[in-house]
Amino acid sequence: MCHHPAQMHRMTRVTHIMGIMLMLCMWAVELTAQSRGENFDHDVDVFVQDAADIFTSPGDFTSDDWLKVGALVAVAAAAYTVDDDVRDWAQDWRTPEWDDLLAPGDWYGNGLFNSGFAIGMYAGGLISDDEWTRVTGRTLLQSQMYSALASQLLKFTIGRARPDMNEGKHSFNPFVFDMDYHSHPSGHATSAFAFSTTLSRRVGNVPFSVLLYALSSLTVLQRIESDRHWLSDTIVGSVLGTVIGIAVVQAEERREQEEAERLPIMAGFSPHRPLYGVTLSF
Repeated sequence: MCHHPAQMHRMTRVTHIMGIMLMLCMWAVELTAQSRGENFDHDVDVFVQDAADIFTSPGDFTSDDWLKVGALVAVAAAAYTVDDDVRDWAQDWRTPEWDDLLAPGDWYGNGLFNSGFAIGMYAGGLISDDEWTRVTGRTLLQSQMYSALASQLLKFTIGRARPDMNEGKHSFNPFVFDMDYHSHPSGHATSAFAFSTTLSRRVGNVPFSVLLYALSSLTVLQRIESDRHWLSDTIVGSVLGTVIGIAVVQAEERREQEEAERLPIMAGFSPHRPLYGVTLSF
């Protein structure tokens, strides 16, 4: 079967065009993969550097920062004085219906759930090359990991007995791996407020922020009502999560501002620069 020369010429042109398109697609895929790799490496660097900056930041605190720390300690101490009263009140009101109503607060303060959400969001942003989603997922994961580390170190060091141990609020058994003596601070409250603070500041929407902090407050109520934590445990955990969430977002905002001041062609490719310091701005 013979083909007309003009038809053969068109087929040749189509073949060439398809070949060029295939090469362009392969090139685009390669560039995308390279970009993902660079973004991932950058995020790992940020994750490690921000952790060092945040956990060493108390060494750079100003007198105003230490006044804020003192105020927080005073609030926690005041809560400690009424721990028994709040526990008695919560247990007097406790019913199966209240358990069911407050149950969502348990999973909202679950660090594994929140970290899983953050990882999923980060992976989605990385794969789709959506910078806001990727960075938001990464900051959520940062706040979860940093707050979990701080919370667990405090739990192990302080060793406070949980209310349901019925040993009283003055019972402490530090440096043990028994979860019954890991009441202070509340890990659920820490995780919930770290999650809410980070996501609230990244989204910047007031109604959404109200919803997030309402869920965090539900977590606090659930931990007290379930007799797993004292009031002072939840207050310290809430403050800890909030402060770490703020510090993580501050770090990212400063980094974005520095990158925006550079040439547009360099945006997103500049190496991570350490923070000059973290302040307690809340």
